[in-house]
Amino acid sequence: MINIRNLLIIAAVITYFAEPITDAFPVGSERSYALVNEVTVNHRKGGKNIGYRLNGILKVGAIWGTDEQKLLKFHLISPKLQTKSKTSDNYVDQTSPLDIVSDLEFYATWELGKITKSFFSKKEDASVLNLKKALISLFQYQLMDGRYTEEDISGSCDVVYRTKSPNRYEKMKTNCKGDDLGYHSRDTTAIGVSVVSWRMSDFVVTQEGTLDKVESREYHEIAVNAFKSAGGGLESVISLKFDGSISNIQTIKEATVGAAVKSIKGIKSQPLPSNVDSKSGRPKTPNLKDLVKSFKDDLADEHVGKFRNALAIAKMVPSARSATKDELLQILKSHTMKDYRGQLLDLMAATQTKESHDAVRSIIDFTSAEQQTDAERYLQSLAIGTRPRPAVIKELLQLTEKKFSEPKMEDTLVQTIASMGYRYARLPNQNYDSEIVKAIEGYLLKSLKTCKEPLSKVKFLRALQNLQSPAVKSVLWTNVYDSERLVTVAAMKALRSYPSRFWLDDDKKEFLKVFYQQIRKFDSSVRTLALDVILELQPSVTEITELLHFLRSNDKAFEVKQYLLQNLIMKGDRCPEFRVRLTEALSSEPLLNNYHIIGQKGLSTALSRMFSKPPSFNGTLLSIQEVHGGVLKRGVVDMTVDTNTDHFSLFTLELYAAGLSSFMGGSDEDTDANESTTAGMEIKVQGAYFRPLEFFNGQGELMGHVWSGTASEPTPAYTATSLLHDHEEILRLQNGASLRINVLGALSIDLNGQVQLSLWNKNAHCQVDKNMGIALTGSISSETSFISLNVGFTITEEPKLQLLTDTDFSSDVQLCMQLTQPEVVMRHDITKVQQVPGYTLRRKMNFVHRLPGFTHYLNQKNNDMCRSILS
Repeated sequence: MINIRNLLIIAAVITYFAEPITDAFPVGSERSYALVNEVTVNHRKGGKNIGYRLNGILKVGAIWGTDEQKLLKFHLISPKLQTKSKTSDNYVDQTSPLDIVSDLEFYATWELGKITKSFFSKKEDASVLNLKKALISLFQYQLMDGRYTEEDISGSCDVVYRTKSPNRYEKMKTNCKGDDLGYHSRDTTAIGVSVVSWRMSDFVVTQEGTLDKVESREYHEIAVNAFKSAGGGLESVISLKFDGSISNIQTIKEATVGAAVKSIKGIKSQPLPSNVDSKSGRPKTPNLKDLVKSFKDDLADEHVGKFRNALAIAKMVPSARSATKDELLQILKSHTMKDYRGQLLDLMAATQTKESHDAVRSIIDFTSAEQQTDAERYLQSLAIGTRPRPAVIKELLQLTEKKFSEPKMEDTLVQTIASMGYRYARLPNQNYDSEIVKAIEGYLLKSLKTCKEPLSKVKFLRALQNLQSPAVKSVLWTNVYDSERLVTVAAMKALRSYPSRFWLDDDKKEFLKVFYQQIRKFDSSVRTLALDVILELQPSVTEITELLHFLRSNDKAFEVKQYLLQNLIMKGDRCPEFRVRLTEALSSEPLLNNYHIIGQKGLSTALSRMFSKPPSFNGTLLSIQEVHGGVLKRGVVDMTVDTNTDHFSLFTLELYAAGLSSFMGGSDEDTDANESTTAGMEIKVQGAYFRPLEFFNGQGELMGHVWSGTASEPTPAYTATSLLHDHEEILRLQNGASLRINVLGALSIDLNGQVQLSLWNKNAHCQVDKNMGIALTGSISSETSFISLNVGFTITEEPKLQLLTDTDFSSDVQLCMQLTQPEVVMRHDITKVQQVPGYTLRRKMNFVHRLPGFTHYLNQKNNDMCRSILS
């Protein structure tokens, strides 16, 4: 039954506004409004904010009109700026360019609450023009509830109107966008920036529908996802209130609104969204040459892997992106910078403009063996770049047609092209159907098809792993069933790299077939890689039960069983939902929940440990060690940045070995007698896989290293600096200003290691040091011709990780691993600046956090072995 009271209210509203909007703004009448706009900006860490208040009088009257269409004239009188005091949080009057702004009137055509056109003087100051557009936008409103799409000062927005009382309404704007605004963001949430915007207006009208008062409020919150304490917010409240003053205004006697507008001299039509130049208003970038001089010491080799090097790159990139080829070339050719060549190449790669690439090509011949070190340094850094350019990719594709004196250089080029294609496909408005990405995919598939040698196939399979195109899935599966072990492993690694959302139920069945060897026998690494995917696909209770039954099987690959068991435990620790399913599977069958199943022999391990936590980033350390014949076959250490919904791999180190079981006295596991003796390292930085670094190939090379003591001293394996965060965004504000968000972060890595092997004592010692310097810089700014506000922040820290491995194979093989993190000091510096000509307010905040060092607990078996070896 319909409520009678609600009917009466509806009837009263309809009666009150029978045709009110047509009577709004009577022609020849001018109303006066008090204008107040208050803007404040602050950092997420709090403290005193910065901001300003703008006061003035706005006169509005209809100078021409019909029932449905009006020409409104606006006149802004005596705008006055007030800014935050240096000594308190109060506002004080401030002299500004607004005091001498020309007294120019502006106009708009108004049709039943909608602004259809706006007109301004041709002499208008750009910032004042935007302010006047904002004032006109306040007079765009509807008196009927519903959803609309409107264009105003904020751009094109989705708008919802709600009636609050017979003469009061609420207007909410969402999803405001404009094609002319510059925007760049990384596609990964974990290293991205979240921007939450809220825009709401509350307005009151007279019985005739004329605006009586309005308060338009907006808030924009910016947060760096990895560092929740980094970021800030801007709040703006702009209000108009009728001050009771009504006067007559001179009208225009014309037949149409167009003719009325033409009769007004010196004005031109302008779209209502604010004029935003994506280049103007940016934080001023110093001259690159001067910056390089000031950061010269920080670019030294000894600072790679430290925050000083990362901060230098992050600070120089904005200037480098606006530099010309000649300016960049002058720096690269400078004699005083020849010892800093590697770091300058990192800068060129992070800049990733056509000008920076052309400058590098001018000094480096990629086909020359003499310049391989510099060429590889640049290409590997380019592969991690955040803004790949199609023109650069096309040039690199053309380079593949040339002959290379060094095969390793060709491999690096191929991997770089594929990695750049992956990143380009994930840029805003791009995908894997983009022309340049299709060209990369076609080149890789054609090259793979013509390969004859297994190592050549592996190179292009690794490139497909870097590209991660959905279209090549069937090609990868075909190579999984190749007869060559190297090809099979490389193809499965490529499949393993795809995100879990990519796989369907049919794919899961294929991975299960590989793991259970239902079609043919597979290398243990292929099986464990397939298992990794299976566990990521959230297996059901039934599928987990089948995996547990495998632990009871007669399969001789006990290290694969141990690998499975370790991963089940690790997955249960990390995922509560999986732990529930695992517990249900174990409790469903008593035969599974006993020591025979849980107490698998073998040295393979899988563990996940917290690497970092707030106030720093949430980071996880994932360590997987696949052992075969008592020797490490595949060892992975992965560092990730984590959020609630995403994780991003910062750096992955994978060691691999084959054919070394004979040094440990053999094994009862299945072993390929023809397996060659080899070992090496693969590195993945921010998702980009590089060509492997081979330690030795064949027993002859191995024994040569043993007798010569190669790498018995710390030896660099990877040193470079690359961009981590890269976010640039512009938002139109409801007061006509704009909000600019700029965030850049850099990661500097120094990876080195040493190995000592004694055949006489039958033991080995390995030490891997991973040093990282992280720097994050950002700014939230709003700039006009009469005032600028800026909140800047910098975060620096130097996480380190040391992995010590001691092996004793004098009798039964014993392996002791120690994973240690020293203390980390994190610094967070904040600067807030508000500035008008002749007056600057600057506020600073500094925070220092000490994160204690510790040694990770791995498992009890490792503890027992360490006691035995180190005692």
